[in-house]
Amino acid sequence: MAEDLATEMERKADALVAAAAASGDTLDFSLESLVTLDALLDRLFARRWAIRGGGRLDVKQYSRMIEPVGAYIGETLRRSAGGTWTVDDEHGPGIELPSGTRTFPLAKAEKRFHNGHADNLGVYGGAMAAMGAGESPT
Repeated sequence: MAEDLATEMERKADALVAAAAASGDTLDFSLESLVTLDALLDRLFARRWAIRGGGRLDVKQYSRMIEPVGAYIGETLRRSAGGTWTVDDEHGPGIELPSGTRTFPLAKAEKRFHNGHADNLGVYGGAMAAMGAGESPT
């Protein structure tokens, strides 16, 4: 089942990369690209509908985008920091990093939509990569 999940998440992440490229943005699965993704979310959605204060996005309007964004975040962590996709009955799809730390990128994507810039994707990626390497995040 984890192999099917990994294939599905990779497919969804690749679809997001293609959509970003169509609008002139490059997402390359580097940790730095999570900063690009944060800016891309603001820019793309601001063209279509007003963004709420602090970069919050209307979860009802954008709900179909949460999973591809989460898949991209997870694939970025998997490729940059190592780890594997897992399924947790309580939290859903997650990444288990080499240190044993588990994180849930789809839940993080949903938080980014709800909370806007307060749930910065670049900061999250850096912290998770550090934890995955067994370091204490700064």
